[in-house]
Amino acid sequence: HTEGVRITVLGNTFGIPDDTGSTSNVGVSIRARDVTVRGNTFNGTAISKPILCWGPGATIEGNTFRRGWYNAVENGGYNADVDNTKWHNNTFIDFSGPALVLRTGTGHEVVDNRFINCGQSTSGSQQKACVNIEGLSASGTVKFRGNKMGKASNDYSVYTSTLTAEQVELDGNVMSGYGRCSIGLNRSLGATVDLGRLYARKNGVSGSV
Repeated sequence: HTEGVRITVLGNTFGIPDDTGSTSNVGVSIRARDVTVRGNTFNGTAISKPILCWGPGATIEGNTFRRGWYNAVENGGYNADVDNTKWHNNTFIDFSGPALVLRTGTGHEVVDNRFINCGQSTSGSQQKACVNIEGLSASGTVKFRGNKMGKASNDYSVYTSTLTAEQVELDGNVMSGYGRCSIGLNRSLGATVDLGRLYARKNGVSGSV
């Protein structure tokens, strides 16, 4: 409910067995402010969007997500801006799309998460990435720190077609397997050699670009 605040979803298992033929578009839909989703397990491709966040200030932490399509932060018309969401210490496994899609807001944090074989395919504006940033608020920011975002079948660790490097902070992540001195950024975030080197140094990759 959009008038709710500080709701906690704790320690549940969400899933639909694949052999039932049933599907659910969304696992948990967040419309209230300051919601916490902690210590839950989301199973199966039948839940295409495990978390759909339309509420500001949400904290998504310590959850395990297996075989979804993507989680999303977007403006569903319930709040003016969906700002300051925190995605901390989650594990995302075998996502057909990006494990997380950011479409609005500012002040988001993606910290200490593990992405395993996410971004297996493209769909519309979504790229083969662990995280796809489709848009933020004007001058919006997002911080990535301490994530493990190694390459599997995906092409990118973080992809955005619209943001400047000043809006995206990348520091202390493990982004391995994308090629020599590469951490899997698309061109808009690594538009110059110097910028590519800066990102690489901050995320444990050294050498010339």
